[in-house]
Amino acid sequence: MEIVVEYVLIQNFIIDFLIFKTTSLILRVKCRFIALASLLGAIVALILPIFNLDTVAEFFVKLFLAVVLVSLTFSYSKLSSFLKIYLTFFFCTFLYGGVCAFFVQSFGQLHTLIILGIVFVAYFIFRYLYKFINKRKEIENFCFEVKLENDGKECSCKGFLDTGNLLSDPLTNRPVSLISYKLFKQLFNIELDDILLNKIDMKNLKYAHYISLGTLSSSSKVLAFEIDKIMVGEKETERPMLALCLKNFKSYEMILHNSFA
Repeated sequence: MEIVVEYVLIQNFIIDFLIFKTTSLILRVKCRFIALASLLGAIVALILPIFNLDTVAEFFVKLFLAVVLVSLTFSYSKLSSFLKIYLTFFFCTFLYGGVCAFFVQSFGQLHTLIILGIVFVAYFIFRYLYKFINKRKEIENFCFEVKLENDGKECSCKGFLDTGNLLSDPLTNRPVSLISYKLFKQLFNIELDDILLNKIDMKNLKYAHYISLGTLSSSSKVLAFEIDKIMVGEKETERPMLALCLKNFKSYEMILHNSFA
């Protein structure tokens, strides 16, 4: 019986710990005394069945326990903040409880180590998906519809505003935005092989020359040039400088200069 009690205590401690970590992840707030709160929750979960409470009484005990644990683990300055944390805590509790219940109902009573393995996998999957979705949202918040015009040709694309892009043309001292080859070909219809073999006729481009593009890990030369006009949202710029970058831009085709912020 002693081994079973230890297993139950460890299982509830780890699950409570992950619930607090997930709540912290979702709300982007720091935890405090997370180990103490997890231990307290595990102890209560262990001894609660001894009192043989009815369903209603046990429900209210758990509601009160959640208030204590949330107050111990998270700081808040107003009631609305507390309610936000409290409801998120319950969401995470139901999330992990639902995962465990699904596997128990599907495969019967499982060993504590298997349950903990399932919970850890669920935590890392949720954490990955949450960060992936938030990263996509952050990118979308900095994406703009861009229109380019040059020698009567027009094309549209999605541009990403990179506040860290401070690239400037050393000859004209103008800000430089980066475009993909796909966008470059729409404007100039120059084949990729000609670019790679350096067979471009510079006369077909305005103010064409090579500039250095440096990163933390490497440095390379990119082809810079001028086009007639660029419109980022409602902001129109005459004679902007662009540079061709052959790297993959993922969900956008242009990296806008910081000056468009």
